Amino acid sequence: MIIFNACRIEDGKIYYFGRFVGVVKDIKALVLERYWCRELECFLEESGLVPVWVSSLPEVEKAG
Repeated sequence: MIIFNACRIEDGKIYYFGRFVGVVKDIKALVLERYWCRELECFLEESGLVPVWVSSLPEVEKAG
């Protein structure tokens, strides 16, 4: 688990202020674009991930 201020990655899921905002896929961080902010972007980059801002996360929605 990686934690930085309001940002956290746990079990391949990305959280911002405790709210689920995206998933880690290989070296990419797929994050819902409505949660874009510089703090989250910097956190992902410093974690070695490439932020990809997406409009939806269909693979997560299917998992429920």
